[in-house]
Amino acid sequence: MLKSLLGTPCNHDSFGRYCSKCGHERMPPRLTFKSLIEEFIASWLQKGFRQTVFGLFIAPGQQLRRYIKADRTLLVKPVSYLILIVAFNYWILSLTKGGAESLTAVGLASESTSGSDPVMTEALVWLMQHNFEFSLFQAFMLAGLLRFVFYRKRHLSMAELTIFSTYVLAQSLLLKGALNVVLIPTNTAAPGWVVMLMGIVYNTWAIASFMDGISVGGVLRALSSIFTSIVASFIAVIVVLIIWDLNHQEIKEAVEVITAPVTQAASFGPR
Repeated sequence: MLKSLLGTPCNHDSFGRYCSKCGHERMPPRLTFKSLIEEFIASWLQKGFRQTVFGLFIAPGQQLRRYIKADRTLLVKPVSYLILIVAFNYWILSLTKGGAESLTAVGLASESTSGSDPVMTEALVWLMQHNFEFSLFQAFMLAGLLRFVFYRKRHLSMAELTIFSTYVLAQSLLLKGALNVVLIPTNTAAPGWVVMLMGIVYNTWAIASFMDGISVGGVLRALSSIFTSIVASFIAVIVVLIIWDLNHQEIKEAVEVITAPVTQAASFGPR
């Protein structure tokens, strides 16, 4: 069983640099730190990585259509690419005051909305603290709206549109990270409204070029799908928080009822 999982080693040819049976190098050179660095750089500078990073900026619609319909080796796999870009963003933010500024913004939002609806306050604070999670949920919501509402006649599956949304989300985060790289000398993070505007512009271009081609009608439809996904995602977050708040309150009341006799006994106990 273990051999079937690991595979049996090839009995290499005794001549030539590469084996004619498996194609591997017969006697690879010893590993050094220099060779490890060179292999790492070479692996990320391969055609697939260049096509993903630069191709999704230059022609996102064309690249994603080719990947989904024809060539699955054209781009870096979507989940791997998203994880890499998220790690890149966290690393760049660690070099600035982005984390501290986010916590300050959360505190200001809590104070400014303290007299309003507590659920809305909680939703705003949650969004500021979990921006990536909301973006990921909104990307999935966008895929559903593209599939079942705005482009239901395109005959694209939910899985294909989820992959499309994942690439678009990763590329939007890469734009955010690139902007933060430029701002590193100022020790500040990019303003939220600038990041949102860049994301909307790129998402609009990607959706329009992927679905209809760049036209007035295509851009308006793409914009409608984006804003609908943002509003729908925000409403979903509020509904979940309301349900959680109600359940949380019921749990607190149940705990109080259960612990009431113990509390009373303790209060009347020996002093």
